Amino acid sequence: MVLAISMKSTSILKRSLLSLRLPLLLIGLFCGTSHALELGETVIESATVLGAELQLIDSNGVCTLLHKENGAETRLALVPQPPCFFLRRGVAGQTSPQHFAYPKVGVKATLIVAGTLINDERRKKHGIAQEHLCGGVMQGVLLTKSNISASADVLNGGIACRDSGRDEKDFWFFAHAKFYKNRTKGS
Repeated sequence: MVLAISMKSTSILKRSLLSLRLPLLLIGLFCGTSHALELGETVIESATVLGAELQLIDSNGVCTLLHKENGAETRLALVPQPPCFFLRRGVAGQTSPQHFAYPKVGVKATLIVAGTLINDERRKKHGIAQEHLCGGVMQGVLLTKSNISASADVLNGGIACRDSGRDEKDFWFFAHAKFYKNRTKGS
């Protein structure tokens, strides 16, 4: 009997939330918000890089990047699993993600998003305290003059902690991987 009541309560709650979806979207539009989160989405973190607003969202178990710039919005599904995060270097709690520009390949900013949290066994093996947010999968995000894209290449198996950042060579790799793969042999 208790199980039936909790399932009924869950069903009523889901219907109530779905019925609020349109009014919440309309409120968001009238309040100047250009994008309302979908049901089941949670903002993990936000940052502004070179005038572009970036949000990492847990979209029902998928790390999604929401990019807002010049009135346009782009959503990119990323490979690292939530909670995903921008890599930063320096003081804990710093709001600006670490990024590098590579003008020769047309990249205004290269950022790295990490996620797929490491387990306790790996934490212990590498002496990483529980309070550090660390993942084992990294993917590059490239801001160019005209768009934003996620790298096709993903670094898997290492450890990246949110406030420890990464060496510049990892950013260089993500910005240049596509460029070098498209070159013909001998050029």
